[in-house]
Amino acid sequence: RNQVIRFVGLLAYASSQNITQLLMPTILWTTQFRPSGSFLPVPMDVVFDADIWNSYSEHLPILVPNIENGDCWKKNERNASAAEIMLKETNKTYDEFVNPLTQMVFDRSPFLIPGRNLSVQFAAGGSGMNLRQVDLLPEVSHCKHPYVFGGGKGAGRLWNNYLHNTRIRKAPTAAQNDTLQIIKWVSQALQPSKLWRDAAHECVAYNMLGEASKTHPATIPYMAIHARIEVDMIWHKCGQQMEFNLTKIFDMIDGFMDEQNLDVSKVPGKKAGVMVAVSRLGLLEDSNNAGIRQTAKLNYETMIGRSLSGDNDTARVAQKRSKFPHPVFECGELWMERWYEENDLPNNFYGSIIPSVLNFYLATHASIFIGTRQSSWSAAVWAARYHQGLGSTNYEYTKSGILQLENGGMPDAHRAC
Repeated sequence: RNQVIRFVGLLAYASSQNITQLLMPTILWTTQFRPSGSFLPVPMDVVFDADIWNSYSEHLPILVPNIENGDCWKKNERNASAAEIMLKETNKTYDEFVNPLTQMVFDRSPFLIPGRNLSVQFAAGGSGMNLRQVDLLPEVSHCKHPYVFGGGKGAGRLWNNYLHNTRIRKAPTAAQNDTLQIIKWVSQALQPSKLWRDAAHECVAYNMLGEASKTHPATIPYMAIHARIEVDMIWHKCGQQMEFNLTKIFDMIDGFMDEQNLDVSKVPGKKAGVMVAVSRLGLLEDSNNAGIRQTAKLNYETMIGRSLSGDNDTARVAQKRSKFPHPVFECGELWMERWYEENDLPNNFYGSIIPSVLNFYLATHASIFIGTRQSSWSAAVWAARYHQGLGSTNYEYTKSGILQLENGGMPDAHRAC
């Protein structure tokens, strides 16, 4: 969600400068690896569908794979000699220093050569640099083709521009109106690549029908909930008014689902399922606070006891289906573990971003979505559903119950806590 905010900030700037193309290989998304907490870049086309995006060219800049006669870093070999020295001193090859996921990034564009050389120095451990403090922006300020914006010591400019243009107190300015329109179209144009859409569909079908299928989830009724109960949110100041008891949340959901009129005639057992967007790794994060550790432990046990996902005991899964009013399943981290095994890739190869994208896609396509007001991720799902005509089925869970979102399902603008 936070990365989408910055991306919208970039699009708003492009619009203000009448820029109609984005050089796709230079647009990178970030993924996190737990428990180390490390981050790596991911190419945009690995995560999102460029063809769907470009079908919205009347409203958004198109993504282009390359440009001719670029004047930016054309002959630049920043720190190339330093990188070569590092390789000779350690008697290693470049590939031994760079993660395969990072290599995908550098393979896509010569404009990223400086980053390649810096990564070698950093990985070799001899540079003493802090990559978060490296500022390449002065070196590209001369560039006109492509024009460069974002990054550098002012990396927060995209975030700040977004917040400024979405906090409308009186009559909106032209820039604010433009940003609101961009958000509307991004909500529809930014879709996962077909690979991940298929993975999401297969997860729903497997858990609801008992078989892997690429059936579109619209044909299988399910509700999605964003259970933002991970350890980092429990101690965060934004979570002070939130409900963190997962057992209570499930009790509210079961009662709420019984009141809904979802067509389950084609679903075995005639029960609509509940897809839970949650990070089990996030539930297992350590905390110095004994109360938080206990809450997280109980929530983890509740999740295991209720969810069909990650349970290889056929008899126990059948018992869960019959015991509880509505089957609960997950399509994030646990489904990706299965996907990696089936596709002969190391577990967690793409980090946290793909499970999050799968969850987001399924949440925006669910028959009903229930989120929490304190989460920017929930707010993003609500907004996307609103712009896709699904605002009337946006809800939030609170300590006192499940409430329909006001304003036609459109959430308030995101604000820092």
